[in-house]
This record gives sequence, C-alpha cells and structure tokens, in this order.
Amino acid sequence: MGSEPGAALAEPVLAPDQAAVLAMTGWGVAHEDMARAHDWTPAQVTNLVEEAVWALGAQSPAEAVHIAYERGIVPRPTRRLDTGGWSPLDLRIWQALTVHPDVSRIAKALGRGEAAVAETIDSLLGRTGARTPAHLVTCGHALGILGRPDLHDPDTDLATPTHPDLARDLVQRATSAQPGWTALLTDEMSATQRAALRETDRVNTAWLLGVVDRHGWPGDHLVGRTGSRAAWLLALHAPSTREQCFLLTAMAVAAGHGQADRAQWARLYDQVCVATGQPQLFMTYPAPDHARHLTPVPELLNARRAAAGLPLEPSFPSAYAHPDAEVMVR
Repeated sequence: MGSEPGAALAEPVLAPDQAAVLAMTGWGVAHEDMARAHDWTPAQVTNLVEEAVWALGAQSPAEAVHIAYERGIVPRPTRRLDTGGWSPLDLRIWQALTVHPDVSRIAKALGRGEAAVAETIDSLLGRTGARTPAHLVTCGHALGILGRPDLHDPDTDLATPTHPDLARDLVQRATSAQPGWTALLTDEMSATQRAALRETDRVNTAWLLGVVDRHGWPGDHLVGRTGSRAAWLLALHAPSTREQCFLLTAMAVAAGHGQADRAQWARLYDQVCVATGQPQLFMTYPAPDHARHLTPVPELLNARRAAAGLPLEPSFPSAYAHPDAEVMVR
C-alpha cells in the first residue's frame, strides 16, 4: 500500500449487508434474486439499498454503487456474473477459499490433487470474471452462493489459524493494555499514567495498521476467534478517528466474509460515529433519551441490531423482525 494507512478515509463505511446489496446491484442482480439468495423479504432488500444510499450520501442506488466502487468498499466487476451451473466440486472448493486461499491446504482438506484444485479455481475465476481468489469469495458471498464457513470444524485442518504467532502477539498486547483501559473507565489514573496509556495505544495501533496493511484484517482464519477479538480491542482504543476508520473498513470486509464478528464490528462502527458526531447506526453506546431518535431510520434499528448479532432494543419500534433474530442474538 503506497499511502499512509487510513489516509483516504474520513467516515464510517457500509454495514456488510449494505455493501452486499450494492455489490449485487452493480453486478445486475435483480431485487427478487437478492431476496431469494439471502432469504430476505423484498422489503428488507429495499430497506438495505435505501440505507446504503443514505450512508454514502448518494441520491440514487446507481450513484451509491459508483461511490462504493471509488472508495473500494465494493469490488468493481469485470463483467456480469454467471450465477448458475456450479458443480459440487466447484462449490466445495469455492467454500474452502473462504477459510484459506492456499491451494495445497485446500487439496489436502478435500482429498483432491493440487492440480485439480488449481484448475477449478482458475475455471471459477474465468466464469465469474473475478480477478483474484479474494474477489471470487466476495462475489460468492454477495450472490448468496456461499454460506458462512464452519471455522471450528475439527475434521478439517482449514480450521487451524494460519498465523498462531500473530495471534499470540495480538492477545499479549490487548492483555497488557487491559488494566489501563479499565482504570481509565473508572477515572483512577494519574496524568502520567494516562500519558503512558496513550503512548501504548499509539504503538499498538501503529503495529496493528502494519498487520492490516500486510494481511488484511486479522480474522478468524488468520488468528482464530481470540486473536481477532484482541485485534478489535486494539482498534477500539486507536488514538485517532482516521486510524479507526481504516481499521473499520478492513474489519467490514472480514465480517462480510464471515471472518470477523459482526457485533464487534457494529460497536466499532458506532464508536467512530460518536467520535465524528454522526448518528449511531446500532445504538451500542449510551446516549441521552433526547438523542436516541437521531439514529437513521429508527424503525429499522432492531433489524440492524439483529443482523449484527446484537440484542434487540425494546424501546424502539420495529418495522419488521429479522427472521433469525432469536438465533443471532448472543
């Protein structure tokens, strides 16, 4: 990456489902096909498109898609996608790419030859117009072809984090900083201690930005759930909003691929909103009663919270209930 991480970002990005509907819009997928692929209602698709348009300050879905392309939020397609005719092997290898991109590991996990796996990936790239395996995964998720991978399946070695040393570094940094974060909340720190904590957060953030620059967001496949949570804690305490926006974007991509926790991402999103004076999208931070109505489209708040795996907020009306709300709340 040639420029300073985060230099081009100055505001929160789209929620994963909002990015997905814009990606599908850009690929020419009809609303009814989006609804069928994701088990959404037509009203949910319409609401997601409207929220994405609002979040990007656009005047129309077409303008929102253009903005998303320009900001790198949504991958620009090379051509329309062929959405059918996938063989079982196509789908197994495509799904395996969501966990790890290494051909040899996929071949070993699926009991196939490396040449056959590589040939299938090349075929999928050609048929979809995707430029890279990562772009191929994005296409698959956006079209509803791929489900969320089971990252903890004991029967496949794809479940093993690929960078255990990085995971240990993340956990060690978050664990070391945790007492300071806790003391800061209880206002039990001297000026000297506060300055030391700010320096620790600055150093940790610079290190995390380097990690993201090299690997993308350190998600579940890279560092495991514990390591990914530690990365999120470090991001929450990044000293500048610009740095948090950069990390938020990286985490959004991982969340859209099932590699990061959406509830954690939603809390980071709202923290950036609070820091930049914008309305919270998920209302995960305390707000005065008189300010609670400022969340955009308040009747959709509980749908957004359910989609992010957050508990429903009983004081807000719901235009509709997410079909998996009971399952997704944790």
